[in-house]
Amino acid sequence: LGRRGRIYTTLSRVNHSCFPNVVYTRIGPKAFGFKALRAIKAGEELLHSYLGRELLLPTELRRRHLWRSKCFVCRCARCATEDGRDPLR
Repeated sequence: LGRRGRIYTTLSRVNHSCFPNVVYTRIGPKAFGFKALRAIKAGEELLHSYLGRELLLPTELRRRHLWRSKCFVCRCARCATEDGRDPLR
């Protein structure tokens, strides 16, 4: 990996959601970790978003972006809402 390479063994185990409950962030000069975005219940899966600003897009555009960049169709709670209501709006 060289001097600048990194292996994200923890981050690689956290699944995507368009309604994440954690964000991966710097927590010290040389340390990174997860920070909760909302209350997380015991046993609840930690979810972060693979998206950047695209997280603000409508469902169809988010799904299209994830398909093109990560090769999967998102079926998270936010994308699967039947009534079209977006919990982030």
